[in-house]
Amino acid sequence: MSQEQDPPTSIRWRPRNVLLAVLATALLTGTLGYALARSDVVLSTTVVQRETSADAGVTYEPGGAFDPRPAEVFLVRTRGTGGTGHELRLGHDAGSYFHRVPVPAGTGTTDPPRIDGVDWDPGSATVRLTSGYAVTVDAEKFVGLR
Repeated sequence: MSQEQDPPTSIRWRPRNVLLAVLATALLTGTLGYALARSDVVLSTTVVQRETSADAGVTYEPGGAFDPRPAEVFLVRTRGTGGTGHELRLGHDAGSYFHRVPVPAGTGTTDPPRIDGVDWDPGSATVRLTSGYAVTVDAEKFVGLR
């Protein structure tokens, strides 16, 4: 005589476990998708324009044992998950270490932003765009070195 045995619990509850796993995966995927959609991950950058304080004869002391050096500002086009945008990057070596200033969309023109000029002062730099938009950044924000 053979007796029937109850199947193991893992087999008996398998549909429920599969349903829970599917729901957990959907929840995690949805949360990750929402987080990525809400954040702007930069995929590529292009330097559109470059200006330097050396042209104006202005240098900034980075602190420490370093001699005064010119600073530079880059106008950079960024392409990312949130679309295309522009930003200013200021620093002694703006290509690698910089203070970032986003350029707001719609700064008075439909054309891409362009730097009209930079007023380099010992305590700050004022970047003027051709649209009339201007931003002043204190030198302490962009003169440090790593």
